[in-house]
Amino acid sequence: MTQKLTDLISLKEFTEKETLRIFHDIGMNVGEDEATPTWFCLDKDDKLIIAMTPWGSEFEKTITVELLRKKFKEDNVKAYAFVSEAWASTYSNEEVDDPNRIQPSQRDDRKEILSIVGQDLDDQRFFITYDIVLKDGKRRLENRFESKDANAMGGRMGTMLVEKKMRH
Repeated sequence: MTQKLTDLISLKEFTEKETLRIFHDIGMNVGEDEATPTWFCLDKDDKLIIAMTPWGSEFEKTITVELLRKKFKEDNVKAYAFVSEAWASTYSNEEVDDPNRIQPSQRDDRKEILSIVGQDLDDQRFFITYDIVLKDGKRRLENRFESKDANAMGGRMGTMLVEKKMRH
């Protein structure tokens, strides 16, 4: 690694570059490979910590997230980026506000994406997605999207260091 990582922006650039390298240079075979949920973290001394956290259920994901929140505090993590595959769908305005809306994984219009979310101790955030498409038997990343409102995206993975503030 030649790039010096000192803040959320440099970590974002590094994480995105490495993610693209893995998908495009190494290649992800259809039906064989899936991106393991991976955390790229910077501690107070700018040391890079990488942790892969596979889970098999929503319960395991919840436990992992809570344990990582504590570990981030213990290790003085000042910024992180999280990479994971997910399902995504487009919702109407009415569906967005419906607490009983159908989750993307259950919808016919779903698409597979790779998301990269991050946050630092100052609550600066980013949220990037790529569509995962099939080409020549390989899974490839296309159609990069970076949210202009990262605070509204990323769910619980986007608020590991600073919890969402309640609006009054």
